Amino acid sequence: MASRMSYAARALVMMAGIGMLLSTGCGPAPAPATPAAPPKKRTPAPVAPAKPATTLSPTTYADVNAAVAALSKAAETSDSEERRQAHGWLVMQGRSAVEPLAAIYRSDDASLESRVAAVKVLHMLGPSAKPVMLEMIDHPTKLIWQNAIIGLGAIKPADKETVDKLIELIHHPEGEIRLQAMKSLGMIGTPAEAATEPLLAILNNLEEEEIFRDYAKDALTKVNPRRKFSD
Repeated sequence: MASRMSYAARALVMMAGIGMLLSTGCGPAPAPATPAAPPKKRTPAPVAPAKPATTLSPTTYADVNAAVAALSKAAETSDSEERRQAHGWLVMQGRSAVEPLAAIYRSDDASLESRVAAVKVLHMLGPSAKPVMLEMIDHPTKLIWQNAIIGLGAIKPADKETVDKLIELIHHPEGEIRLQAMKSLGMIGTPAEAATEPLLAILNNLEEEEIFRDYAKDALTKVNPRRKFSD
């Protein structure tokens, strides 16, 4: 009987202890959470005002020679804004700008930068610049002959002399000249349809490097879009 009483007493003590733990918890109550600070408002970075576009007018330069001089100086000093302005103004002058620009291209004293800048304007001047473009094709400097061939492709409307010259160039011994000539024929489009057979001969020649055949195929789809071509 005593042992049963002793067991019951111990059970009561244990239950009382458990009750105290449940009422008090296993440790101190956690501190209340600190409320999060409101997010800071981000101040937008200042936006620089847009640079106004350069407006060209007939009086931007005194004359064509002044604009050509400005173009040359800007090319030599890497002044892209002035070069862009002179380039645009000279393109607006059309035929009257051809000879002053050709004089820069032909000058042995002009820097390469000046000559290339002049050529890039010339190839924008259309049919009036064609004789100079044809002359420049034989120049040893890549940037010059490359722009000359591009210029021939950009002339609208293209004439037979231009197309015939480009057809001749797709057989040039210099590979890059061949590629640029094919690209320019594609730029001309259907007025260069006479190039169909020469281009087709390149496409069908399995001894040609793949890049030449690819350029020929691309040009064919533009000079003669009615035909289907496959290699």
